[in-house]
Amino acid sequence: MIRTDKKAFGIAAAFAAAFYFFCLKNGVLFLPVLFKTYDKLVIWLVLGAAGYTILFAAAHFAMRRLKSGGRGSHAFAGSVSLAIIFTLLDLTASIEAFQQGYGLMRVIAPAIFGAIFGFLYAYRAGWDQPDDIEGLADRVTSASADRSSPALVETDVTTYFNGPVRVRTSVPIMFLAALFGSVLAGIASVLSKAGWEALAFPERAMGPVLQQGANAIAAYSLEATMLGIITILPMTVMICACHYALRGLGKTNPAWFFVAGLTAPILFTVFTLGMFLILGLSLIIPTGIAMVIYRHMAGLEPRPVREDIIVNNQTNLVGADHPRRRFGRVIR
Repeated sequence: MIRTDKKAFGIAAAFAAAFYFFCLKNGVLFLPVLFKTYDKLVIWLVLGAAGYTILFAAAHFAMRRLKSGGRGSHAFAGSVSLAIIFTLLDLTASIEAFQQGYGLMRVIAPAIFGAIFGFLYAYRAGWDQPDDIEGLADRVTSASADRSSPALVETDVTTYFNGPVRVRTSVPIMFLAALFGSVLAGIASVLSKAGWEALAFPERAMGPVLQQGANAIAAYSLEATMLGIITILPMTVMICACHYALRGLGKTNPAWFFVAGLTAPILFTVFTLGMFLILGLSLIIPTGIAMVIYRHMAGLEPRPVREDIIVNNQTNLVGADHPRRRFGRVIR
């Protein structure tokens, strides 16, 4: 089961409040007349974040009571919780949307982001699995005394594994890592352009320069949002390709994932004959970071054992270097 983590609940609430504010700034949500001051806006955001956290926490504790619920279940709970609170925050607009036939379209975005927030809670909280250090040491010592080296060690508390592993394949986590990378690319694009405009501003006083930089950030924010949306799909594809390439090489170290992420946009630019040169160059660092995020979030799994072998001729069951592989029988 997933642990109960108060700090992770706080982080999830902060994410929800930031999502409400983003929707408010972009005209997706509208602030009620009662809250149309800056102080009351904060109260409105806190109430919305608290509502999401209460619903999500109720689902979390219900899953713990049922002794079930992994990351996928928490992602689903986060999706439903944020969609419900998002609907209640602007109930009139939500009712009108359903009456006019586009109500589901209105809750798709909060459902997606709620799933991300729920998954991030589960990842931050971690598994509620006890550690038995002394028991593991005793089992390994006993196995060494018996001159055996088991890959699977079971203690009275938990189970440990020391066999070959590989990085798990998870398309949703690839998408999530690409989302982080695309947001990073958008932020880097805005800051670089705003910084360039601020440095090129003829006025040298600090106040006007900072004001020019702030104006540039506001001007380029829509461009950064579009860049983030455009780069999610190609970055997801690059993460998937790098993941399978590293799996084929047997690499699990995060450093290899970072290097692969740095290389993938360059190869993407070469294979497209330079048509997306600017886009490829802007994704080098974000893709490297996204690959590291994917490596840590996906985790490890044991390598699959060899599939079952169907035997029609018992003579074939000899090793690769066995003389029978080289010598054939002579029939007289």
